[in-house]
Amino acid sequence: MTPAALSEIAGAGLDEGAMADLSSFAQMVGRWNARINLISPDTLPEIWARHVADSAQLYRHLPETAKSLVDIGSGGGFPGIVLAIILRALGRKMKIDLIESDRRKAAFLGIALRDLRLEGKVHARRAEEVDPLDADIVTARALAPLDRLAPLVMRHLGSRGIGIFPKGRQHMQEIAVLPGSFRVRDIARSLTESGSAIILIERGNDAATR
Repeated sequence: MTPAALSEIAGAGLDEGAMADLSSFAQMVGRWNARINLISPDTLPEIWARHVADSAQLYRHLPETAKSLVDIGSGGGFPGIVLAIILRALGRKMKIDLIESDRRKAAFLGIALRDLRLEGKVHARRAEEVDPLDADIVTARALAPLDRLAPLVMRHLGSRGIGIFPKGRQHMQEIAVLPGSFRVRDIARSLTESGSAIILIERGNDAATR
């Protein structure tokens, strides 16, 4: 994938340095995937389109004022590591927390941060066991439906924060059962998969009573 193509998806100009870091990360995922199921092996040949670009498109939805991001169920680093690379390339300082309960995957995330010289912290625990992080942004990709994600998001999302979640073609069904503690801020068309969407949520009217 060319820098121009990925820049259009991310909504920001990415230079050759950013592409080199993303390429190094994609190669790391490929090497580790033989031992740990970071991503589905069937999608490995399409890692740029299916995982890197799909994660990169979340960048266009990050508010300029955001200073902290929590990625729940980081797994293979999508979208957390991808966003960390893009943020650094664009000179944006952001506190990054990656939550991953699988210790082997958490170990991979720690090595990825170290080898790519990215700032961030890996929490090798379940999201409900991690102390509340009061984040401006909470992300999660291919982890759980929105109604099951809601308690975890509520735990770690700041009072004025937003959750940003890539969802498949059944996203409207997920939105229909979203708890009253949240409201939908926006529904954006996915730029990488037809029929899919990026769902942005924020604390709703019921949040204060929870």
